[in-house]
Amino acid sequence: MLLSEYLKDNNLFEEINNVKEFTFINDNSNTSLSFMFGDRVMSNNVLSLDVVTISQLIVNRFGSKWDTLISSNMDDLNIGSDKTKVIKSTTDTTNNNTGTSESINKVSGYNEDVLITDTGVNNSDSKVVTGNIENENITYELNLKSMFDNLNLLDKTNILNTVQSDIVNYITIYIYWGLKLC
Repeated sequence: MLLSEYLKDNNLFEEINNVKEFTFINDNSNTSLSFMFGDRVMSNNVLSLDVVTISQLIVNRFGSKWDTLISSNMDDLNIGSDKTKVIKSTTDTTNNNTGTSESINKVSGYNEDVLITDTGVNNSDSKVVTGNIENENITYELNLKSMFDNLNLLDKTNILNTVQSDIVNYITIYIYWGLKLC
């Protein structure tokens, strides 16, 4: 059985999406796969299983890879964010530190009750510090659909080509018909 015949009776991408939702799957995914690789012969192992089981096997085998393909295209920009919330705040601060300290050393004579001042230090400090503290908090809400939707066309095409190749190589056999010239 050819892949195109199989896809007429089995909605493979819908079942894959039922197992795990992928952002690149749309209404044309089966048609696109059939158009690109429809003349490939289905593997007998695949034909002996139902489409739900095949979909589960495909997701188990390639699901993490496909998610990584989407998220690895992110740079420092958060292209996966649906919403971005930026909060900037500035705090004016003034610190006024004033301090006074006094240190006196006293001594007493032999057999005397009265202490007399020997040496001492008197210190007085005053500091005024003024400044601004600026804070910026950025909050992103991320999801893989936004990541995929925000990718450029070349990256989207490369991801879709990889997904289709993974699936086709997993469920079909490739037969090369060569011509023999005499």
